[in-house]
Amino acid sequence: MRRRGTLEQRDLVLLVLFGLFYDNAVIAIGGAIGEGNLLRAFSYPRFWLHALFTPLLVVVAVDIARSARIRGWYNRSLPIVLAWVVTLGLIIYQSLAVTSQEVANLKVEEEYGALRYGTSAESSFPIMVLAAAAAVLLVGAILIVRRRWPWMLVGVGVLILGRAIPIEIDSSALTNIFELILLASILFTIRRFDRNRDRAQWAPAAIP
Repeated sequence: MRRRGTLEQRDLVLLVLFGLFYDNAVIAIGGAIGEGNLLRAFSYPRFWLHALFTPLLVVVAVDIARSARIRGWYNRSLPIVLAWVVTLGLIIYQSLAVTSQEVANLKVEEEYGALRYGTSAESSFPIMVLAAAAAVLLVGAILIVRRRWPWMLVGVGVLILGRAIPIEIDSSALTNIFELILLASILFTIRRFDRNRDRAQWAPAAIP
């Protein structure tokens, strides 16, 4: 049972949510600030928060499986240890191989009326994003089979389809909306299984 006021590893999703809100806030105020050193300074954290926080979704997903008391995941340290190893590896990779190049090559961009600093660095295969999405996808599928809970899988499915299918809309915010839907589905899932634990609806041992 979660004690009132305590934080669990799955609550790290709030850091990912903070990074998304910061990204949108900087884009939203870019036109008011204007091109220059101030907007550039605000733009650096956009890239670094993505590199540092997004990989945490791997740990969040695994801890959700533990909170749902999935057999093989619950009350075993190995899954969460492996999740942290993968997460730290993704953070290191993204920071050194991708983000360091992105922030070294910032350039001002204006898209759909929004002024921001993007990057002229050559785009690379999004290993970190795909790995984080795969972890959420895996746990989401397990929750459907074992707990008949579809919403986390629906959230990641919306994100994947939204990025894969071209949508004609004059806004760069659509991708962030898909990410927000994913994070909302994760928060909804966390709330669901925390409430179940608090009400002692699950047996003390893991349910198959």
